[in-house]
Amino acid sequence: FARRWEGGSSSDSVMPADDDAFGRYARDMYQQGYDDALAGLDPRPPRSVPVIDTASSKSSSSSGSSFGIGSLLRYAMVGSYIYKAGTIPGQGFSPQFLLQNLQANPMQAGMMLMMLSGSIF
Repeated sequence: FARRWEGGSSSDSVMPADDDAFGRYARDMYQQGYDDALAGLDPRPPRSVPVIDTASSKSSSSSGSSFGIGSLLRYAMVGSYIYKAGTIPGQGFSPQFLLQNLQANPMQAGMMLMMLSGSIF
């Protein structure tokens, strides 16, 4: 347990000390600096630097699926673009008109492909 410092004076509330590697490292650095100051030594680098494994913490915390509301919105936008590109005013949807529009405007086709792949959106 450690004392909490609040507003210029230490409070009487006790909080549990962190058990993670970074918390232990911070306490060790503080203790080393405190001991060096008491002994009158010059500041020096810490004794050791911990290696924090971020890959295992990321993989354990991400338990959700990749298909969610974002995917649904992405597919809805692509469907809307396809429908708008293939719609002939007054006649409805035409696959031939869709292909003509996509050939005339390849940027729109590229954006739809990127949205479907998930590389940007």
